[in-house]
Amino acid sequence: MVFIVNDLLVLPPAMPNAYICTGEKTIDMDSLWKAIRKLSSENSMTVLRELCKGGKTFRELQTETGLIVNDLNHILYDMKQMGLIIPRGEKKGERTYHITSYCAILLNSIKLLQDKLQHVNGKDIFDAQV
Repeated sequence: MVFIVNDLLVLPPAMPNAYICTGEKTIDMDSLWKAIRKLSSENSMTVLRELCKGGKTFRELQTETGLIVNDLNHILYDMKQMGLIIPRGEKKGERTYHITSYCAILLNSIKLLQDKLQHVNGKDIFDAQV
């Protein structure tokens, strides 16, 4: 599954003056791991699956996901703070939520990793001789 997003380019949080051998700025690893942990939540992934279909209002998300108001508010707030989603619209009831380019890249990277690891036997990893 490939996630294509037509939204504003939202880049991941960057650490000031952080470089890894290439001279390129790198993302803040703490922020990256927080985002990955958030994506490991079934409720968060349920929300993102809906947002991958297109922008949705809060009520549409609540109807489609079946989440209670507090849970959905918490998920949307966290994902917005992490740069995974972006709200659009001024009026509260008309505001729609969309995944960011950063989120699409993370989801595609996780999918790629899952595909690469599907043939690896977990027992072989822990029994490997170094």
